[in-house]
Amino acid sequence: MSETSPEGLRLTAPGVHAPIADYAAAKDCLRQYGIGLWRHDLSDLSPALLAILDKERPSAAELEELKTAMLFDRETLRAYIRGSDRAEAVDGGGALETRVVNHGYDYPQLFLVEAGIDYSRFDSYHVNTADDGTAVDEVIQILCGAGVRVFHRVAGGEVSLRLDAPSAHRGWILSYSGGQPHIGSFTEAEVGTKALVQVIGPPLWTMRY
Repeated sequence: MSETSPEGLRLTAPGVHAPIADYAAAKDCLRQYGIGLWRHDLSDLSPALLAILDKERPSAAELEELKTAMLFDRETLRAYIRGSDRAEAVDGGGALETRVVNHGYDYPQLFLVEAGIDYSRFDSYHVNTADDGTAVDEVIQILCGAGVRVFHRVAGGEVSLRLDAPSAHRGWILSYSGGQPHIGSFTEAEVGTKALVQVIGPPLWTMRY
């Protein structure tokens, strides 16, 4: 059973006495921390792309096709950063293709939640910054599935957000600064969940735990 509301979300934050399950209220609460949240209507995608979304285990070629089709361009990414009530970490957005040096892979990445994988090993607070301290900006599209959780350490405690796709071909867009201690967790995500993550800013950066 989903832990979220019919809208597909559940938010707790410092000073909030009961979990927030309403989209407008959650959006307002998150913006004070420089975190942006938007509904994502995917119903206008082509039938071929919707078919890939609906597959629990698409092929590598299908995932690459979906990723290529769904990538946001520079100005769209910048608009989501500004819409989160924070300034860009790098003027103009920075590099659109970046590398996490200590793990040796590149962004953007389309993540597919698969069965039998222990995702809890990634559930440690970290910041994503270049050697000079410049943070990255992160924009995530939750394309389908349920159980994606995002945590942020903030003044006064922790922000905890769980997101489920509220219905078929509806998802979420989330944006935040990688310089804020955070976790993006798939530990509770259902198999077949798909999330496209774009990390922009300095071309080389490190996850610092």
